[in-house]
Amino acid sequence: MRAVAPVLLLLASACSDPLVLDGQVTDVWGQPIQDAVVQLEGHVGNVNSDGGGAFSFEANEGQTTFRVQAGKEGYIPGVVEMVVGEEADEMQDAVLELYPVPERVGFYAVDKKGFAHLVAEKIQTKGTDVEAITGLPKNGDVHLHTQMPLEFVFSSTLQSSELSKLDLRLHQLDYVESQTVPGVLGETDVKIDLWVAKDRSEFELKGMPRENTYLITTSGKLEKGTYAFSTQGVLTSDSPEALDKLPEEMRVAYPFRVN
Repeated sequence: MRAVAPVLLLLASACSDPLVLDGQVTDVWGQPIQDAVVQLEGHVGNVNSDGGGAFSFEANEGQTTFRVQAGKEGYIPGVVEMVVGEEADEMQDAVLELYPVPERVGFYAVDKKGFAHLVAEKIQTKGTDVEAITGLPKNGDVHLHTQMPLEFVFSSTLQSSELSKLDLRLHQLDYVESQTVPGVLGETDVKIDLWVAKDRSEFELKGMPRENTYLITTSGKLEKGTYAFSTQGVLTSDSPEALDKLPEEMRVAYPFRVN
């Protein structure tokens, strides 16, 4: 489920039959999920989705707002909130889209047919004693597409309050083969051979209905190129000493390419 969003239920105002709430549980790629446990808030008991992911509830008389939750082992629970419309002549089904639980801690791009795990690459520095260039020796093996804003599931060991202190960032990277860098005796040409942070890209981070799991959505489509997630400013630091003070597991970034 991407976010808890209102869904309008279209209901005939003249209909005297009980309101039947129909819906479907799928994964985020649209594949039906069988035997998901579906609960309607305020309704006694729950139902299981069938082989096509379908479910239905007979709502309480006079009920105009609904909150439905679906879950199954191996998936992050999904929630949808709905409101009854009084002047419509039919009812729209509710669809709950569930994300799989990540196998381990890390970043997972929601690709066309499944998760694509972003592999951590160690930060390197090149330069002189006066100025250092920070970047990645590799630009990652994950290739994504630009048809829409990209989504990532981030599984962490950190609570949201702790995560905010890490200053999670997303940057577009440029490959730098060599660069003139200030040195003790003046400027010198240095072979860099790194993917270096260029522009920062904005994104939205929301907690998911599972402890220490977050959904990251980019703010619009990303241009073609190489990008990486990082924390603590490791991709923009020009101080090797500052990087050396960080734990080794934090001196990494998570690159991917957009085609």
